[in-house]
Amino acid sequence: MKRSIAIFLLTFLFSACSSQPSSIIPSTSPLPPGVRGTIPAKGSDCQFRLLGIIPLSGSPDTSEALQEAKDSADVDVLTDVTVDYGGTYLILFSNRCVRVTGLGVPRSRLSGGVMERSLTSPHS
Repeated sequence: MKRSIAIFLLTFLFSACSSQPSSIIPSTSPLPPGVRGTIPAKGSDCQFRLLGIIPLSGSPDTSEALQEAKDSADVDVLTDVTVDYGGTYLILFSNRCVRVTGLGVPRSRLSGGVMERSLTSPHS
């Protein structure tokens, strides 16, 4: 029992988490007055490292996280977007992530002008 507690405490002492302040974006595209998102959306992109120095994947990409958030809600535009950076550091493994959350605007609420152009973007 004492050994289990000691292992737990050592693991706790050699691990950590961090988070940087978030960015808040009102909308990912111009919207007509009064149009707001209603569909919850989340996305993330992470970089994993071995021993904290050997990258096992590419750097975290905000545009990838944003696209994943749009795909998760099946929308083309997000409102009330929050971008958060954070990471977890363990003894042999660490990760750095960018997380995007927001509210997706239903396609039925998008009409005319600027929105029609954004719906035909190559990333849709």
